[in-house]
Amino acid sequence: MDLSTRLTRALSVKVATARTFGLVLIDKDNVAPTRLGRDINDPHTEIAARAKSFLEVPLYRKIFDTYKGGPLPKDADLETTIESFGVAPKQTKRARQTFQRSAGQAGVFNERQDRLVLPPGVSLDSTSSNGEKSRKMEQPPVINQTSTSDTNPLIAALIEELPSSGEWTREEHDLWARLFLRTVDKLYKAKE
Repeated sequence: MDLSTRLTRALSVKVATARTFGLVLIDKDNVAPTRLGRDINDPHTEIAARAKSFLEVPLYRKIFDTYKGGPLPKDADLETTIESFGVAPKQTKRARQTFQRSAGQAGVFNERQDRLVLPPGVSLDSTSSNGEKSRKMEQPPVINQTSTSDTNPLIAALIEELPSSGEWTREEHDLWARLFLRTVDKLYKAKE
């Protein structure tokens, strides 16, 4: 592979990543920065733009919504959660590591890096990466670890994934059931 091919591939990966984070728009052969892409390069708006860009990634947003403000689980349990969100089992470790690095760069960890929090002045009711006002993002109920129900957040997250209509394909049903059983097996040891 020649140098120009490697550079083209490397640039393509960087542009695709920037698009995933809501920093650029791609239209045929044109790449243009979004408002968020410009804000991330402005020292006055960089902190908020980093956090908002982090939340543009659907997996990261789902993890953030699941654990925000509460304690993050151990790495293995976080990987189980990531798998329950649809990441292939062989990719969960890498996805967790990338998530943690990105969260650090975005400034959404607290000081001890054991909770996800938004930086001061950053709101979930924000503008989207294309500059349009986004809908207010609803906050999921916080699961209180000290409540009397003692529902594990991993179990609660899986239950939230159940379809409201009560209908799904056999494949979706089987996948959810396998993820639920794996999660229960990891969290609770069976007495023999």
